[in-house]
Amino acid sequence: MSAFTPSQLRAIEATNKSMVLMASAGSGKTSVLVAHYNKLVSDHNIAPGQILTFTFTIKAAAEIKKRLTQSGALSLLDQALAPIGTLHAFMMNVLKIHGHRISLNPEFEILSEAKALLLKNSFIKKWLLDSLKKQNNTLEKAVSEWGFNEILKLFYKLSDDAHLRLNPDIEDLSGLIDLLNACHRDFFNHKIKLGTLDFSDLEIATLELLEKHPEVLRHLQNKYRHILVDEFQDINPIQGKLITQLYKPGVNRLLIVGDAKQSIYRFRRADVKVFYQVADLILAQGGELTELKETFRLAPLLAEKINKLFKPLFEAEPGHQYQELKSQRNDLPGQLHIVIAPTSGEKMNTIREAEALTIATALEIYKNNPDELKESAILLRSTTQIGIYAKALMAKNIPFRISKTNSLFKEQVFLDLLHLLNYFAGFTDALTLTGILRSPLFDFSEIFIENFIKNKPADFTNGHITDLFSNPLDQNKWEDFSNSLIKWKHLSKTLSPHDLFLELINDLGFFGKTLAYLPGFQHSIYQQPHLKNHVEQFLELIADIPPNTTQAYVYFQKQFRDLINENKNIEAYETLGNEKAVSLMTIHASKGLEFKRVFLPELHARTRNRGDLFILDSENGLVSKKEDTSQIKGLKKSFLELEPFRLVKEKEQNEESGEMKRLLYVAMTRAKDELTLFVKTPKKASQEEAASWNGWIWHHLKEEWQNGHELDRSPLREPKFDSLAHRLNEKFFQHQENDSINQPQSSGVIEAQSWPPSGSFVTWPNPVYSITALEAFHRCGKLYELSHIKNIRPITDGNDAHHAHHLMTASQWGTLLHEVFQYINFATLDNIQTVIEQALTNQGLTDLDQGIYQAIQKTIDDLLSNKSINLILTKGVQVETEKEF
Repeated sequence: MSAFTPSQLRAIEATNKSMVLMASAGSGKTSVLVAHYNKLVSDHNIAPGQILTFTFTIKAAAEIKKRLTQSGALSLLDQALAPIGTLHAFMMNVLKIHGHRISLNPEFEILSEAKALLLKNSFIKKWLLDSLKKQNNTLEKAVSEWGFNEILKLFYKLSDDAHLRLNPDIEDLSGLIDLLNACHRDFFNHKIKLGTLDFSDLEIATLELLEKHPEVLRHLQNKYRHILVDEFQDINPIQGKLITQLYKPGVNRLLIVGDAKQSIYRFRRADVKVFYQVADLILAQGGELTELKETFRLAPLLAEKINKLFKPLFEAEPGHQYQELKSQRNDLPGQLHIVIAPTSGEKMNTIREAEALTIATALEIYKNNPDELKESAILLRSTTQIGIYAKALMAKNIPFRISKTNSLFKEQVFLDLLHLLNYFAGFTDALTLTGILRSPLFDFSEIFIENFIKNKPADFTNGHITDLFSNPLDQNKWEDFSNSLIKWKHLSKTLSPHDLFLELINDLGFFGKTLAYLPGFQHSIYQQPHLKNHVEQFLELIADIPPNTTQAYVYFQKQFRDLINENKNIEAYETLGNEKAVSLMTIHASKGLEFKRVFLPELHARTRNRGDLFILDSENGLVSKKEDTSQIKGLKKSFLELEPFRLVKEKEQNEESGEMKRLLYVAMTRAKDELTLFVKTPKKASQEEAASWNGWIWHHLKEEWQNGHELDRSPLREPKFDSLAHRLNEKFFQHQENDSINQPQSSGVIEAQSWPPSGSFVTWPNPVYSITALEAFHRCGKLYELSHIKNIRPITDGNDAHHAHHLMTASQWGTLLHEVFQYINFATLDNIQTVIEQALTNQGLTDLDQGIYQAIQKTIDDLLSNKSINLILTKGVQVETEKEF
């Protein structure tokens, strides 16, 4: 951008007053911010140390410093000392200097997200259990009504929000709020004693410091003559309050830069209302509003279509006026493609595969042109189905990189190391043993693992395991594996887990002591550059376990297991890869980026309805559902949504809808030249459909929809394999055993080995990312491969399905058990056969080999073997509270 537009110049030159800068997507706001900073330094002799600049990320701060240094506004010394960085970095510096005034040790440590999560999870659970032991009446009543797990989830969820002053309309929740605040206060004090704080604590402690010590606030107001805040739409209420306290009209000036249409971090407590509130404050104090409507990113046609879609959507919200995009480009008109999936007849995953194949086919022409590949992006709502798109790109040898915020607990190397930690903690259950064997770390063949599972050994030291296989490669690997395991088990008695795993990593030979991965390691899941980060995160999490303490091993193992079972998330460090490759990422990860061509698949996918028992609203406080006392008492409770809850829920849904509009806006405005939308013609004009991405595009881009293209599904209907018999025959297994698996690898980041060379089917299964998949593999390795890897499942002809117990889905099994348990006489079991036969008929199931009957019988026997459950089911003992149970 060689010259500035009139609106950009107004923003650059407005140095004598505060300003709200509304910056549209691709409007060059960073260039304007840098030029404004230059103006302050060069024309008004403002020292860099007097300009406080906040950015949303460390990376953005580094970019601004780089540009300012190149322009001459910052010397190399200024670059190191200038207050340009994130809000949390600023808060940390303030507390290091002034924290002693609120009894804070200036040497405090900032907890990583992973350590903060572990500490929070263990403290809150212990705090609640201790309170129950002390017979806290309020907590006992809450657990009786909602259950301990729901209360635990509530306390965990609101542990960072307990500082909000809650004034609920429902009086009987006031005691629970007092408990929440007490737990939050005790947790904060606990961290203070440990000399640690997390990022939420930084915000609370800084506010407390400025409120209790106004002399510190005055010092900061006088020190910083200009405060510049980038990405202000992503500020949360606490951060917004801090910034407005630092801003004092007449003493300093405030410039906020942002676009309310791009506020997409509500899950991190960001609130777009803060943007409007602070903007109103600046304007009320005589500040100026400047809008950057020009976009230098979007081609004219794309800007036009985006305006057409979003103008009615955003202006439907009360008091909102849409800021139309004005393209400044005249090189290319731009292209919008709409690809339409069938209304019915295909499962969602089948449609995903067809969309992935369509994208891969479109990108195939660029696979030998790295500069074009890096200008292409596939953006997804979440990482759940990212593997489908990776497979499609791999199949056509298209290089790609995955850039996403993923859960560390879903990363293969973390799960592998966690299984080993379980083993050293003394756990030798089937999942732990199977998980270790399936790890690419040890590289056992599928045949060996199947035989190992069928043999059902109690441990890896079982003497007759070596009789199970004939493949000498597996035998050699097993000997090395056994010797290493004996050595590590012995070392676990003297070394700390951290030192033990460093030794283990070094012994395995794919890292070395500096944790640099070995490029020649044959499984590409371990070749990604981010692997080192994931291992370091694991080592960081276990760093505090003392040596020679079996109880500590077990304690941390249980902490990890609880976090995984409760779907807690620790963000894995960003995945890197080939820079000149297709970007495969979430929409959130794409914020601030731009690409020539952008693909947005599965826009028709439905979002899950949340069934929260509690909702926290910043204005109305905490509200909850109420138990339906008209229902028969039992272990499963029903809850009603009364008027206060319904009102807050409706407000929550409206705010979620607003966030979804903004998320779609961000996704579409990443494209410079070409945008492809994958949609699905709605079955009916339902209210749910009308409030979805698919519905919005259908309603507001009807003409473009009518000119769209039907999704090509024909390649998916072709046989994926020559035949199932060929897949399972002896010749195949012999070839697989003897053939080296060091096949030529494709250029994608994640690759799979294949045989025969034509690549007609995959022989090495995908990494196991979930306990469910691991259980399926443990139950039957072949079934796992057929069902989970190749999507070959039982054939259903109408309602007459031929089933065996091991082919039933979890949903089918659960529904069947639910019906059986409703009518069976547990005291005598005299009607068990009649009930099971009727339930099978009701569910349309055929028990060909009596496997289902036997599985139900075993489930009942297992239940009755528990004394407590036996009393409830056979003696009619009444249990009405979870605590009593």
